[in-house]
Amino acid sequence: GNDGKIYIGGDLGSSTGSYDPKTGELQDLPGLRQIDGLGVYENFLFLGRYPNANIAVYDTSKPWDLAANNPHTAFSLGSDADDES
Repeated sequence: GNDGKIYIGGDLGSSTGSYDPKTGELQDLPGLRQIDGLGVYENFLFLGRYPNANIAVYDTSKPWDLAANNPHTAFSLGSDADDES
């Protein structure tokens, strides 16, 4: 991300996390599972999730806080996007 951290998306029930190479800190970022893809634009991290091709957006300039809606689901492509064939 633009904050210098490396973000890791988990699959099959695991969580999301980050690694700060400057400090060596690993951080568990709970609440989002089955991350299939990550992308960055400015200070926003986009997380592609299965099922329903949900796209979550995390503002990396603010704390990870599900109660404060950061990250939040920006949109969903629906179950038609789940076809992996």
